[in-house]
Amino acid sequence: MPAAKQLNAFLRRWDTGTRASRTKQLEEFVARCADMTGPQLEDELENGASLVLTRISAWLRLSYALGHSVALQLQAIAVFVAASSGQRYLAEFVEVGGVATVVEILSLPQLPEHDKHEAMRLLMAVANAGRHYKEIVCDGDGIEAIEAFMRASKSEALLEDARDLLVTIGRGNPRFSTEVHRALLRLLRIESAHAQRLACAGLRTLLKVLPTSQLYRKDEEGHPQPVLHEGYCEAAVGLLNSFNLQLLYEAGQLFSVLLATEQLEESLLRHLIHVLIDATDPKRAPPLHMQASAARALGQLVASLPTERRERACVELELVPWLCTLLSRETFSPECQKAAVQALQLLGLTGSADAEMKRLLGPQAFSIVMNAHDAVQAALSLNADMLRTLQPQMDAFIAVHRRHLKPEPLHLPEAMSTLLESAPAEDAHGEVSADEAAVTGGDTGAQPKLA
Repeated sequence: MPAAKQLNAFLRRWDTGTRASRTKQLEEFVARCADMTGPQLEDELENGASLVLTRISAWLRLSYALGHSVALQLQAIAVFVAASSGQRYLAEFVEVGGVATVVEILSLPQLPEHDKHEAMRLLMAVANAGRHYKEIVCDGDGIEAIEAFMRASKSEALLEDARDLLVTIGRGNPRFSTEVHRALLRLLRIESAHAQRLACAGLRTLLKVLPTSQLYRKDEEGHPQPVLHEGYCEAAVGLLNSFNLQLLYEAGQLFSVLLATEQLEESLLRHLIHVLIDATDPKRAPPLHMQASAARALGQLVASLPTERRERACVELELVPWLCTLLSRETFSPECQKAAVQALQLLGLTGSADAEMKRLLGPQAFSIVMNAHDAVQAALSLNADMLRTLQPQMDAFIAVHRRHLKPEPLHLPEAMSTLLESAPAEDAHGEVSADEAAVTGGDTGAQPKLA
């Protein structure tokens, strides 16, 4: 960086210099001015900071378009944008389309990871400047670019940078916060376990700060209530299909936050119980490890509820019978039995389901479940003789449940649906057709419609 009162010489060197000389100038500038405030930069550059920033921004647009590394340019721009009391530089950078340029850099596969790390760092500095600048990042397709980057990237460090940036632009940004939530929910369904885990942690962070991280409406008392839907619970429960222990841990942490959200408590428990319900149907049965994880989560979550809500959940969800189906399964699964025992132990310790557990398990099996120090040993101790009273009860329970299931909707072929919709009940003159008259016996009075 030139000394004071040598700005003209610095700009002349820049305008006439090669790529190598400009690189050296930027290295000196970053080393000298990295921690300066806005007024200090202005003093250092003899009131010509805007001229320097403009030249660096223009070189950035030229370099990334040609496929050259742009990490150094991004670092230099961040010196201006992130400087304390340097809002004028940030506004100037935004006015020349700098944010859109940096967002586009994230989507270029030919650029090295270091460039994208610096791009994330610069976008974070822009987003930290306030709601207006968060909206500018989003208006430049920032959310879509970050989501696409997390889908494609394999670098753990870059994925963490992207997750942190999504969380930052999702807070205090009501215009785009819902889009951020949707992006994180979509990321929960991708194949990359690491990206799933980071998205799960990011969504948990945003849910903890509701309603500042989500659109909301006011209730009758004027208090803000976030607008949420059961898609959160569906995506979270789907994580149980993974074998990744770190991801399963994050899913458990997300369950706790969803349970603490009044609008999602019932939906979460019902999605978890549906895993056990589907397990009784060979055509829809989820993997055994998912059944075990769902049973374990149900025991932990329901046991953590206040007494009144816990008792209501046990009754409405028929939780104890569905957990007992894992013990009486014909296809033996030690993991499912262990998870069922752990869940029943937690419910038994709360005192909310003792009577029903004794009725279903019998006194001997109930005693083994409640007094066991090791769930594996307890599951192995529940032999066929002890569960003889449980099996017929579970068969009857499942049979009753199947009788109350609603039939699946009839899906007609598209041609047939079109034909039915276009068939007129009356002709153009309002007279009943001959075929209809034959069916109704000529009575043109009001007829009951088929359901």
